[in-house]
Amino acid sequence: MNIPATRADSVIFFRVADRKAGLSRCSDSEKIRGIPMPQKRDDATPTEKSLMLFSLMLFNGREFSLGEIAEKLNCSKQTASRLLDGLERFSYGRLRRGRHGRESFFSLERPNLPPRVCLNPEGLRQLALCRDFMLHLMPESMRRDTEAALNQSTAFLPAEETKENTSRPSGKSLTKGYIDYTPFQHMLDTILHALRDRRVCSVRYQSSLSADEKEYDYAPMLLEVYHEAFFVRGWVVTDKGRVETLYDTPTTLALHRLRAVTMTRRSSEQLPPAEDASSGAFGLLEGDPFKARIRFSPAVSTYVAERRWSEDQHITVHKDTSVTLSLTARSRQELLAWVLGFGEHAQVLSPAWLRRELQDKLTAMLELYAHREKKPSPAESAPDGGRS
Repeated sequence: MNIPATRADSVIFFRVADRKAGLSRCSDSEKIRGIPMPQKRDDATPTEKSLMLFSLMLFNGREFSLGEIAEKLNCSKQTASRLLDGLERFSYGRLRRGRHGRESFFSLERPNLPPRVCLNPEGLRQLALCRDFMLHLMPESMRRDTEAALNQSTAFLPAEETKENTSRPSGKSLTKGYIDYTPFQHMLDTILHALRDRRVCSVRYQSSLSADEKEYDYAPMLLEVYHEAFFVRGWVVTDKGRVETLYDTPTTLALHRLRAVTMTRRSSEQLPPAEDASSGAFGLLEGDPFKARIRFSPAVSTYVAERRWSEDQHITVHKDTSVTLSLTARSRQELLAWVLGFGEHAQVLSPAWLRRELQDKLTAMLELYAHREKKPSPAESAPDGGRS
């Protein structure tokens, strides 16, 4: 059926065929011929896939290969080809076909209708760059939503910028030891919902593999990213009656260590912001701030000097190009782990108690390697484990 137009300059016409005709008719004929039906790749109906294809072609303004369309719609190339045939019958735009070498490409030629709202092309490019840098942290469904929102935004660019392509990445974040947040999508959505509505959540949390799970009534205030991981900053609150904080300082929870999150009806509107007086200090874990001085050898001095480690840091460059970094830290565990990462190229100068802690850690590390292991057999020492 045709959707009646109320505003000819802004309404997109869709022609939706009955599921027993059109796209599904090919499947019925395959049944008649006795050809076994391929297994569906997802639960989307042919009509839903047609609209997905239409949206993809409309808001991108570029060419797509048949394989790329099949991948984005999560279907076979045969199904993608049938969907493209159906797209040619739509009343909005014209499907253009072309070839590059041996591969066919498709694009949708849109009517030259000026958009009522124009976006800033440079701002959209910057948003796409932020997406490229953050995409690896997002759960799969959030990635798709981000891609779709940016692609749809290109429809509102000025006419001279309609070829702007935000789907092709301009940047990339290189990381190791990252966390796949796809299994935590539901909890992330709940936390974001609670942040928007200022609501208290009931959470179950496991701080480490060796720790028992604990339950809290928790009021999230801010979502943070630190060392390629999401953290929630907020207040642990009373579980009954008036919502009040149980501690003087906010509590930070790692999103990937949450085991369950349920948003309650209790409001956190009256709670203060989860501000942190030492947020400019080195480290995420909260503790009493302290001053430290660390000497770095010329081998790593350039790396250290180029970066900002705390808001009040001071760097002294010596004649041999080594540097001394003076900074404020709030987590001795994080500072010690960071210094140890430089090996023999870093030396803690002060405070004295931090030097002693580092000496204790080095002594413990030496104990791990003090005892020689038995000499491996020729088979064990061979590069392939003795296999040929």
